[in-house]
Amino acid sequence: MCTSSETRDTDSLTEHSPLKQSVRSRREKGSCDCVAARHVLAIWGFFGFVNLFTLRVDLSVSLVAMVNNSNNHINNSNQSAQYGNFTWGEGTQGIILGSFFCGYFTTQIPGGWLAVVVGGKRLFGLGIMVTSLLTLFTPMAASFSLYALIAVRVLEGAAQGIAFPSMHTLLGKWAPVWERSRLVSFTYAGGQIGTIITLLMTGIICDSSTLGGWPSTFYIFGAAGFLWSIGWMIFIYDCPAQHPRITKEELKYIEDSIGETSSPFNSSKRTPIPWRKIFLCKGLWAIVAAHMAADWGCFTMMTCLPQFMKKILKFDLKQDGIISSLPYMVLFLTNTISGPAADYIRGRGLLSTKATRKLMNSIGLLVPVGFMVSVGYAGHNPTLVIALLCLAIGLNGFTLAGYSVNHLDIAPKYAGLMMSISNTFGTTTGFIGPAVVGALTNHNETMAEWRIFFFITAGVFATGGLVFLFLSEGEPAAWYHELTVQEEQKKLAVNSAADDKDQKAIYIPDKYRRIGRRAIRSCP
Repeated sequence: MCTSSETRDTDSLTEHSPLKQSVRSRREKGSCDCVAARHVLAIWGFFGFVNLFTLRVDLSVSLVAMVNNSNNHINNSNQSAQYGNFTWGEGTQGIILGSFFCGYFTTQIPGGWLAVVVGGKRLFGLGIMVTSLLTLFTPMAASFSLYALIAVRVLEGAAQGIAFPSMHTLLGKWAPVWERSRLVSFTYAGGQIGTIITLLMTGIICDSSTLGGWPSTFYIFGAAGFLWSIGWMIFIYDCPAQHPRITKEELKYIEDSIGETSSPFNSSKRTPIPWRKIFLCKGLWAIVAAHMAADWGCFTMMTCLPQFMKKILKFDLKQDGIISSLPYMVLFLTNTISGPAADYIRGRGLLSTKATRKLMNSIGLLVPVGFMVSVGYAGHNPTLVIALLCLAIGLNGFTLAGYSVNHLDIAPKYAGLMMSISNTFGTTTGFIGPAVVGALTNHNETMAEWRIFFFITAGVFATGGLVFLFLSEGEPAAWYHELTVQEEQKKLAVNSAADDKDQKAIYIPDKYRRIGRRAIRSCP
């Protein structure tokens, strides 16, 4: 177990070797004691997801500039040199955009398992570091061949696939019960800021020969992600008891709320993962349904919205990035509002945790159904289409206080693993969605084809929202409660055995006691 007594034991060779002490001393000097350690984790996690999504979304806008399709440019006579010479059709572009999610799909469950074994900190930081390095090589891969570009995107997806499970594992150890919604919503809201930054900056960079055109987007975002990952590795810790500057009050507050947390490397005390009980959990499959619905809207819109803005609404590249970012600005606002609102409702006893999760998730998935259907009938009215998309995508942010945090309600210690399972299913929408758009619009990109896609999206939202509404849970599952009780009983048994051993170690036979008393009496 990673407990405070173990981490502060001056005889510990692993934690208090001279090297460890010097590193820890330097960290303590640069730390800020006025910020709670769990909030430091959330802030670093927020910027981690900013980088994660800039690295994910950069190609969605850059691809518009990389493809040399002069028939679709607004100003054909003034086509600048920063546009690429690639002649990929809509079907090929759909494959390129979807290839990321093929890799993303493969590492979800392995990432959840690894987060339990080696710790979420290392896994999250390593995932962004590898993605950043691959992003730096993306222009070279694209110039080499189409297959090289697809391979790089698949590898980037595989590196990012471990991100959400590892962060959920960390939050399972750091987030107190009554702060779960706000910490989760704040941390993951960084993804929306990353999307907004990418959509705004990429269009400007791609349209500017001075800034280097589309290749510079990959260099800038790749370098930023790499620098962030170094800081993350230095300042973040896997569990509260490992943190060198956490106050005793904060440590007690967290451990009183969620219990002591296990060190990822203490394999002798780590209990086996209850795979069967997890997969048979009804609440997990409610989360899976909602996760797939939310990801369909998020991933598909994220990758395909720039194409819709350019090909149907006829925005130029700069306008494309700005307009495409508007729904994600609304999404960021709902992300940050939903967490504190949910914790307020639960904390004041207005609704149970279960009812709160259902309410937030329904606002995020069921309400947008009407707006998404309306988009299909808005025609070529840019203002109306953008307003409806802002509402349809923006309200989706309430799901962060719904299904997204529900893993922590059901089984806090296995939240990362359960997130990896639901995210595996959700990820399939990342390559199915762009493929559907490519099939619908290939060589025939009109509003009629996009209308079909918007109707499909509305149906997916409705299905996921209804399944979660009827099947979701809000309290720790019965099997998890049983496992927790069993673990506590084992700890008590181990502690009792240790106490008996200590008593036997200090037992002195009577004959030696008599000798001792005589020796004392004979002393002058």
